[in-house]
Amino acid sequence: MGAQRWRKLNGIMDLPIEIAYGILATAIEPKRQRINWPKRKSQAIDVPYPFQHDDNYWQDILKNDWRVRNEVRLLNESVPSFINKTMEVGEWS
Repeated sequence: MGAQRWRKLNGIMDLPIEIAYGILATAIEPKRQRINWPKRKSQAIDVPYPFQHDDNYWQDILKNDWRVRNEVRLLNESVPSFINKTMEVGEWS
């Protein structure tokens, strides 16, 4: 819709509401496009203490080494959700 048409429609708000709706209904062409709904933003994962924020493989290290998981449990108050909160014993004596 061109700028000239919008300038012409600018003055219809002084008219009664029924007439304004009628003018808008005839002046604006509907678009038959798919609606693009906004996406939810993913929350950033907080990297636990022994790791730095730019470490790429910190999750793989936590999943594979029980000693590192125990260290993360001791050093941090909040533990990532994929780690249990109880300490692990890797080797039984």
